[in-house]
This record gives sequence, C-alpha cells and structure tokens, in this order.
Amino acid sequence: MDAHCHLDLTLARLERTFDDWRASVARDDDESNVALDACVTIGCSFDALKATEELTKKEGVYAGYGIHPLSAREWASAQTREAIERLVMSDKCVAIGETGLDYHRFGDDVDVEKEKATQRESFAAQMKLATTTGKALIVHTRDAEEDTLELMKAHLPREHRVHVHCFTSSAQLALALLEAFPRLCIGFTGVVSFKNGADVREVVKRVPLDRILLETDSPYMAPVPFRGQVCHPGMIPRIAEAVAKTHQVDVDVVYRAARENTRNVYGI
Repeated sequence: MDAHCHLDLTLARLERTFDDWRASVARDDDESNVALDACVTIGCSFDALKATEELTKKEGVYAGYGIHPLSAREWASAQTREAIERLVMSDKCVAIGETGLDYHRFGDDVDVEKEKATQRESFAAQMKLATTTGKALIVHTRDAEEDTLELMKAHLPREHRVHVHCFTSSAQLALALLEAFPRLCIGFTGVVSFKNGADVREVVKRVPLDRILLETDSPYMAPVPFRGQVCHPGMIPRIAEAVAKTHQVDVDVVYRAARENTRNVYGI
C-alpha cells in the first residue's frame, strides 16, 4: 500500500498508461517492483482534479482532493471549491488534501506575508471541509512548524484522522503532533533511505511503528538504489526496508503496522 502518491504525474513521466504500468509492477523482472495492494493518489491543484478522478475508476486506486499550499490562491476560485466539494463525496475519495503550509521558498517578487496569509486561509478552510465531511486530512508542512501546529490545534478536532505526509520536519514537531492528535500518523518517503537522510531517520526512530505510514510521494524522491529514476508506488518495499532497519525490526513487522495504520487513517 502506497499511502500517498501523485499517480497522474508518475504515469506521465513514465510515459505509460495505468494498465501498462500496473502490469509491469506485477512482474518479477524489475527489482523495484512489488505486487501493489492499493494506493492513495492525490489531486491537489485544479488542473489535477480530473485526471485524479479518472484514476479512481481503477481497482485499488483511492484519492485525496484538495489544494496544495503552493497553489493556495486557487482556493479563492468558486469553481475550484465546487469541484472539490463534489469530488470529496465520491466513494473512492478517502481524504481532503494535501493541504497545509509551505514557507520553504518565495520568489523575489512575492509579498511573503500575503502569501503566508493565503496559505493559512486555504489550510483552515480545508480543515473545516475535512471536519464537516468526516474525511481524513492530508497535511503538507515545510519550514512552517509553528504555524502548522497552531492552526491544526485551532481548526481540527483532536480525534480527527490525519496523515502528515512526506515528513522532513523536526522530531519536536512530530512528537507534538502525535500528542495533540491521537489518530494522526506520519508518512515517510524514500528520503529515509538517502545518504543525507540521517535527520529524517532520527525522526523515524522516535515515531512508534503504530503511527507510521509508508508512502512514495511519487514521482518524486525515488528511494535508494533508484535515485534519479521516476519514483512509483512499486518502490514501497525499499522504504519499508529503510524504516525496518532504522527501527531494528523485521520488514514484515513494518508492513503489518503500516497496513493497519493505513486502514485506521483511510478506512481502506
């Protein structure tokens, strides 16, 4: 199970149809592949919504719909909001998002405080939508730890189901989130296998296995030994192996825990 991917972008980069790619994942002739149970693919911009909806017609493909913080201005569009509000009511939609805050880099011509305010407003509105619909929430946070935690505490019920995805923030934030939201899980990607991923591995050590999700965030960040290649959900085993090594447990223990965690967060 891949708890977070961008399958539309992945297939475009691989230059494959879904059926062709799925068949290749089922074969044994590529060590990057593994039989794929299911995945949650994310539509987090207006342009990605239709392609994501189409992919959910495939068996084992579920979706999250929302607006990414770097596209936060799109939330102001009534057309965008109406499209998302329609899509989140479908049976294959398991989450709102990804949404959140990303303060990592702003262009020289950007009004930084205005951009941050736009992201915060979009994030708060999507947390309200998640609360209203009862769907899980997918959170993206980068270089915005204090604001992320503050806004989540202000706008999200303590018992809400949350996936903080592609976690590269501090252990302090991870532990604060786990304490504040008992049904929250943290997703780790191929970064946990990187040579320069020591900081992330330190966080992994401090997150209990019953609060970890496995994700690729494909097509980005292919795990070792596939750095530089297009990442895809069939590479989940390498991430599981890296988590298992970090926790010093057998990889089957990680698979079982992550599968149960995915059921608890997404209901699949």
